[in-house]
Amino acid sequence: MRQIWKPFRALYFASLMMLIGSGLLSTYLALRLAADHVDSLWVGALMAANYFGLVLGGKIGHRLIARVGHIRAYSACAGIVGAAVLGHGLVNWLPAWIVLRMIVGLGMMCQYMVIESWLNEQADAKQRGVVFSGYMIASYLGLVLGQLILVMHPALGPELLMLVALCFALCLVPVTLTRR
Repeated sequence: MRQIWKPFRALYFASLMMLIGSGLLSTYLALRLAADHVDSLWVGALMAANYFGLVLGGKIGHRLIARVGHIRAYSACAGIVGAAVLGHGLVNWLPAWIVLRMIVGLGMMCQYMVIESWLNEQADAKQRGVVFSGYMIASYLGLVLGQLILVMHPALGPELLMLVALCFALCLVPVTLTRR
């Protein structure tokens, strides 16, 4: 199995870093809003904005990948997501956070599309399930590790947003350095 996963290590690591950031951001925002005693309507709107962004990303991502290619689309979206994450630390206004959260969802969907289409294209049909199992392991491990960071660092300060942005910066490295 390791031999099958070896050619996809860069994409697995990119997924791991991306989902560490995503897991940390989602949990951080929910806890931060709860600590600030924000009305549940705003909390729901913020979480829904992420999913609205994911839907938009499905529409926009396809065109973006067709226009500029996989690596450029992934890189642009990871950069935009990182900037939107940092925007949460710069602005403490919930309507702006909703827009930023939508941007994060949109950008992440484009990143998902790149990784999954790349895996699908490069995997041998007989080994596709094994290849995608590695991707799912990296993804779920990332979500768990992102939430675990909050256990180790319970203060809800801006340094956690910086850590999320750092994860999105690091998820760029293996994808941009790949030869494929």
